[in-house]
This record gives sequence, structure tokens and C-alpha cells, in this order.
Amino acid sequence: NNTAQYGGALNCSQSNPQIDNVKIINNTALQEGGGISCNQANPIFKNCVISSNTSHENGGGLTIYSNSNPRIINSVITKNKAGTGGGAISIYDNCTPKLTNITIAGNQAAQSPGIQSSSSSPDIMNSIVWNLSYFDNATISYSDLKGGWTGNRNIDSYPQFQDTVHDNYNLKCMSPCVNTGNPDTTNLNLGTNDIQDSPRIVDNIIDMGACEYQGTAAPGQPGPVVGLDAVCQGSKGVIYNVSEIKGATSYIWALPIGFIGNSDSNSISLNVDSTSASGNIKVQGNNSCGPGKAQTFSVTVSEIPQTPVITLNNGVLYSNYQVGNQWYQDSIIIDNATYDTLVPVQKGAYFVIVTLNKCSSYPSNSISFSPLGVEEMSTSNKIKVYPNPTKGLIEISIEGSLEKNAKVELINSYG
Repeated sequence: NNTAQYGGALNCSQSNPQIDNVKIINNTALQEGGGISCNQANPIFKNCVISSNTSHENGGGLTIYSNSNPRIINSVITKNKAGTGGGAISIYDNCTPKLTNITIAGNQAAQSPGIQSSSSSPDIMNSIVWNLSYFDNATISYSDLKGGWTGNRNIDSYPQFQDTVHDNYNLKCMSPCVNTGNPDTTNLNLGTNDIQDSPRIVDNIIDMGACEYQGTAAPGQPGPVVGLDAVCQGSKGVIYNVSEIKGATSYIWALPIGFIGNSDSNSISLNVDSTSASGNIKVQGNNSCGPGKAQTFSVTVSEIPQTPVITLNNGVLYSNYQVGNQWYQDSIIIDNATYDTLVPVQKGAYFVIVTLNKCSSYPSNSISFSPLGVEEMSTSNKIKVYPNPTKGLIEISIEGSLEKNAKVELINSYG
């Protein structure tokens, strides 16, 4: 409940104090820095609450200016008000503050109710800034910013605080800020506990913000779905799976229309019925907190071609499909026999299977074919005709003598 021209509670000018576990609440600055003002100063604020302060101009919670490089760690900056800009923090005039695991929310200002930074380069990591902010230059990573910011692993998602009305900025188990901070906390000077004196790191990964979630968090998003991205109506036992998700006790699968299957594990076997349509397969990990973020996989479904019909005419087999044919003889595939016609040369049962869009039909009707080859004649074992069957030239051999009226006549399927 203090009032000052600069820094309603604390004016750090050309000084470098370290301030731990302090609440700076309900102070007023007639100009800048409702709670704190930093002028050519490099203080460290750790595990502090800066709340409900007011400035008539910039920096409702803090103002940082004139070559100041403070560090703010594990701290909450909420419900502050600025008459002009920077409801939470105002930064200007060649400053490079480092803000690590801070929570900013519920602040107000005519412009930039979160952070307003100009001609400076703040470094922000593992933090929640859930007020709109302005930066002309900044390095921001592993943070949740309202309105977003380009950088390493930044997000723009509602943090899911537990109860902001009663100043409870703990995270719910479903919060996107849980277990999404920078895994490497080396040299961040965070200490072993958060602002509430609870363990600073749970589940081996730090959270964004000042308050570490202490319970069981929702499972993370699964990795890529592995399986066929194109299937045929009528397919059976099509397998899809994802890698196991840490913290998941079960899995939830959502399927496109006509896909039939059920599983609570990270793998599922599906049947694709005749009414199936293209769509997305979705999978989520699940535990006592609830389902985590879903992974989506797009699958294209194609119809099975209608069963082809083949006919035989003048020694030639015909398919009623112009493309996609594959001919078989006695259930054995015939190499390079992929046209809509086939001239059979050997005795056997012939049929065709048609494949379109990677989907194969059922086998066509079967036609048995017997070429009208020349049987080897034997007139007292004197006459031989070979080869049999033949595609052209033949040889006739005669051993011994024939009667003067002997006649040799060759006939094929044409006559």
C-alpha cells in the first residue's frame, strides 16, 4: 500500500539486490513501475508475487529501463494496471532482462496489458504470458504467449489455470503448459522448489510458468500413426499403431465411417466394410486426468472393382475391363499378361483379376481352353508330325514307304 513517483514499493536505481519470496501487492506509482522500478539496475527477483499494483503511466507491475538487466525467476505477475502501456511489465531503453518460469495473467493497460518492450531484447523461457504483449525484439522459447510468438517450442493455448478469481494460478492436469518447458534447466538458477515451495520439476520435465503441477498430467500427444494410408473396401485385419505414450494407461481410437474395430491399446486391427469412406483415424492417450492431445492420420478408401467377365472368341480371351487386367492360367499369374485380351497357347483354366486404385477385384469367371493341336500319327509308326502344339513351322517325317494314295491333312482351330 505504498505510493511513489517511480516504483511504488521498490525503486532499484544503480543497484543489484536479490529479492526472494516477497509479495509486492497494492502499491502505486504516480509515473512508472506500480510495484517495482529498475533504472540502471540488475536485481534478481525469485519466487515473488507482484500483484494488484498500479502505475499512472507505464509498467503496472514493473518498469525496466535505462540499461537494466534484471532476472525474474519463478514469479507471478498478475492483476496489475498501467495507465498507458505494459500492464505487467514495461521494458525500454536498451535493456536485456531474463524472465524464467514466470506467470503473467489478468493485467490491464491501455496498450499491451502483458509486456510492452521497445528498444530492448528480453529473454523469456518456460513462461506463461497470458496477456497480449508487444516486442520489437525478443528471444522467447518454451513459452505460452497469448497471440503467439515465433520461437522454439512456443505455443498459443489457454493455460488452464485452476482458479484465477481467487488468485490460484496452479495448472490443471489438462494444461498444455504441463511438461512442456525446456528439458535442459542447466544454469537457470531455478532452485529445487517452485513459488509454492513444491518440487520445481515433476515427471522429469519442467512446466511452463511459476507453479509446477504436482499430480498426474494428461498423456502427451502420440507420435505418428503407422499403417496404410490407402485401403480398399472389404479389407480385413488392417493394422494401425503408435508408439507407447508415457503416462498413458489406455488409448482412445476414433475411426472413419465404415471402419470396424476396437482397442484400448496403442495398436488396433480394423476391417473396412463396403460402406467405408475416406477419413481420419485419431488416437489419444488416456489416464486418470483424461485424454491427451490427439494424433490424426488420413486414410483414403477406394472401391473394389466389380468382378470382371471374360469371353472366348476365335481363340482369343477378352476382358470387359480395358485397364488393370492381370491374367492367370490354372491360378498361376502369367507374366506381362496385363492387356484386355489374351491369346492362350496352352491347355488350362484362364481367368483375370482387375486392379484399380490399388484395389483388386474378385477373380472373373474361368474359361477352360484346349488348343486343337495335331496329334502324332502313327501308320505302322511310319509318319511323325512335330512339334505339337506348334506356333508355325512343323516337320513331317516318314519312315519307310507309303501307299501311292496316302494323303496328309493338317487341321487347326480355324479349320
